[in-house]
Amino acid sequence: MEENLDIIFSQLQKHVENQLAGNDEFPQVTTQSCNGGGTIPFEIDLDRNGNAHYQISKKGWGVTISATATIQEPGGAVFSINVRSSDGGGGDWSNIPTGGSVSCKLKTSFWHSTTITIDIHSSKPNCRLKAELRYSY
Repeated sequence: MEENLDIIFSQLQKHVENQLAGNDEFPQVTTQSCNGGGTIPFEIDLDRNGNAHYQISKKGWGVTISATATIQEPGGAVFSINVRSSDGGGGDWSNIPTGGSVSCKLKTSFWHSTTITIDIHSSKPNCRLKAELRYSY
């Protein structure tokens, strides 16, 4: 999961740097025109209780990230998912079956690092969750 969020935040960094290099406007105005996205497959190992916790802190440049994750494996499981951004956004979902999706917006700050926290609980312990993350900003 770390690689996936690193990819998104690296894209934001590059996009904002490119805009600032060619634009004399204030950065707050420049970042509002960020436009990008993609799809990333990801995997998370669930422990013996069916839990996983992930946290990352990165500079997000005041951009809001729209994200949708679709769970592909393990089959026959039910999930509870909590996603939070320290600058606002995220969500809580319960009883999400394999094949189900969750969507949220994650706000970031221009002025400081944003912390994204993800907690997952699965009805199937000791397995690997496989999913696809679609995102835009």
